[in-house]
Amino acid sequence: MASSVDSVDEAVRRSDMSEAEWLTRVELAALYRLTALFGWDQVIYNHISARVPGEPDAFLVNPFGMTFDEIRASDLAKVYADGTTVDGKGFGVNAAGFFLHSVIHEARPDLNCVMHFHSIEVAAVANHPQGLLPICQEAMANFATIAYHDFCGILVNDAERDGLVKDLGDNNIMLLRNHGVVIAGTTIPAVFNRACNIDRACKIQVATLAQGVPPVMPSQESVQSVVRTYARLSGPDLGRREFDAMTRKLDRIDSSYRN
Repeated sequence: MASSVDSVDEAVRRSDMSEAEWLTRVELAALYRLTALFGWDQVIYNHISARVPGEPDAFLVNPFGMTFDEIRASDLAKVYADGTTVDGKGFGVNAAGFFLHSVIHEARPDLNCVMHFHSIEVAAVANHPQGLLPICQEAMANFATIAYHDFCGILVNDAERDGLVKDLGDNNIMLLRNHGVVIAGTTIPAVFNRACNIDRACKIQVATLAQGVPPVMPSQESVQSVVRTYARLSGPDLGRREFDAMTRKLDRIDSSYRN
């Protein structure tokens, strides 16, 4: 769906922004490239946003028309809370993307990055009556911070705003029934960490249930043990080691995301 927000077509120059914004742009562009590398993207759809450092009412997001594997730091559109968009590519911003990300960034000032995608396995688990099952460590790690939101149509209706905020609550992950997932965090690496876990957990669940027999369920004590361990590790550096390793891989493949 095309954007309904006002777009200002301006060249995005590194000299016009703070160093903190530029570094955020580079990390967010890297996350877009990794999303494509892992196969979580869907043509030009889906979106990931990052709050602009020092500008709590503005966030960066993909121009609506670029594939994730071509996005560079300078390509990212800057969107303000009132819908005004500074977009050097002239594509504008996906209306559903603006709605979802603006709602979450406004309601949760603690979150600086929000990711939305609907890969096949993630969508399949979102459609399962029991949602995500704690049948592997990757699922257990985030099991205590997962919320669910029932499908109400394409995310452009203001009437859905309160429901999204209420259902997300204080959680970092929300499975959208008949749709996909929202993953959020204080940092871009943290969101990447959670996305990797959710992707693998959903793939394992789909493969396990495809065997046609009930899965082996761990004890509640085991699940809570993993939850507690992951919570201890979920500090400000969550995902940093993995994210840095994967950006080095990106650099070996194509470092143009840094431009």
